[in-house]
Amino acid sequence: MTPSAQAMDGWRQKVELAQLVAKRKDKLIVYAFIGHGWNEPSDAFVRDVLTKWEFFRATYDSFVLVELPVAVNPKDIDETTQKLMKKYKVINVPVLVVTTPEGKKVAEMEYQLAPLSRYIRKIEQIERRYASKGEE
Repeated sequence: MTPSAQAMDGWRQKVELAQLVAKRKDKLIVYAFIGHGWNEPSDAFVRDVLTKWEFFRATYDSFVLVELPVAVNPKDIDETTQKLMKKYKVINVPVLVVTTPEGKKVAEMEYQLAPLSRYIRKIEQIERRYASKGEE
């Protein structure tokens, strides 16, 4: 299996199912646009952040995680991923796009060489902001 075909443990790859789960459970969606195997920052993001237990623990209750592999050749990117890249104006990978269950973009996080704790703090801030809007 090539690196681009390997799924990240704990991440969904079926967008429609993830959207259904998010709506049913009122969870935010985290789309991870990742260039496996050809994009070193993507590989580092996966290795250092997205597959860490601490990241899963921070996202488990309030988020549905969706992995979207991005091929080096745009012609090789599946149609669903292409549509989401266009909708959320994704140009560079790796990037996380956080949306409401209805698809409204609420945040974006590009990969930067930073400690895991920075990403966890950001995810927790997004979660609190979304929860407080639901209480209004």
